[in-house]
Amino acid sequence: MTPSREELHAELAEFIAIPSVSADESHAADIVAAAEWIAERIRRAGGVAELIPWGPASRPLVVGSVAASESPESAPTVLCYAHFDVQPPDPLELWESPPFELAQRDGRLYARGVADDKGNMFLLVEAVRQLAAEGSLSVNVRFAFDGEEEVGGTSIVEWVERDE
Repeated sequence: MTPSREELHAELAEFIAIPSVSADESHAADIVAAAEWIAERIRRAGGVAELIPWGPASRPLVVGSVAASESPESAPTVLCYAHFDVQPPDPLELWESPPFELAQRDGRLYARGVADDKGNMFLLVEAVRQLAAEGSLSVNVRFAFDGEEEVGGTSIVEWVERDE
């Protein structure tokens, strides 16, 4: 079933509302919450996902996969990367709407992380979910998402180098 625009908007708004600011240690639980949120969406797409604590700060990586609809053992595999951490919203007085509340103005969406990178991540997982649901996912898809890109972390590079 293809969700409506309103349903997709509501899901993205839920993800955006998680203030996963990696540069502020007081948001460490929010980093984990964002990781859990996206891992659950991978599972809803018919895949598997796990949170892997990584690095000195033990910020989680979300590593998951969704198998191709047909012959996954011989289908090519695509690796998708994105990050679920965001920049701090300061200075707040420059925002026209609350930074962690998805707002639409003049046909565009505004919120902290909607363009970098939660919106893009959401679209990747949702596209895979829809293709898998209709039985037309022609490749295996692996996901590697991190929660430290905005603070210059290296966890994803280290994980890729170690991954088989």
